[in-house]
Amino acid sequence: MHPAAGYGRYIPSYLQRITVIAFSFNDSFWKNPIIIAKANTCNDRKEKHDTMNCVSHIVRIGDTHLKPDHVIEMDKKLKDFLSAKQPFLQPSYTLKQLADDTHIPLHHLSALINQHYGVRFNDFINYYRVNHCKLKILNEEWKQKKLEAIGEESGFNNRNTFSTAFKKVIGISPSGYLKRIREKQPV
Repeated sequence: MHPAAGYGRYIPSYLQRITVIAFSFNDSFWKNPIIIAKANTCNDRKEKHDTMNCVSHIVRIGDTHLKPDHVIEMDKKLKDFLSAKQPFLQPSYTLKQLADDTHIPLHHLSALINQHYGVRFNDFINYYRVNHCKLKILNEEWKQKKLEAIGEESGFNNRNTFSTAFKKVIGISPSGYLKRIREKQPV
């Protein structure tokens, strides 16, 4: 019998449809195979800026990998917390605060954001801030407030950071986005 036979039953069904596989051929390979993979269920399609897309369900911490089920559990916990409590509205919110608030170990949370989503913490938090700002604009708050005020209410410290993050996430400046919204509004 092949030494790797039977490992399929330990791999969750969503990882059985693998697009990329690489094995580490070291001395302990047959005892502990390392599979680096991108699962097809990991949001291959681009959403319209409504949800943060994951890059991989494989998260490595040091020499070990977190189990995909654990990664999915942390992902759900993180998204639920961000949706319910909206801590990203605090201008100086940090990775440590998020780890403390979600009760996810700091190094696990950092690895999740960096590897699962493929972004740095500031880009991750700014993504949520931009989408919050986008909702405020769609709710026509721009009629009573300046864009800069909407950005501040969404957690941005300054206009430049707001504008840069907005363009990075949406693909257009906040004023350009507002202009498009205004053009679709009846005059």
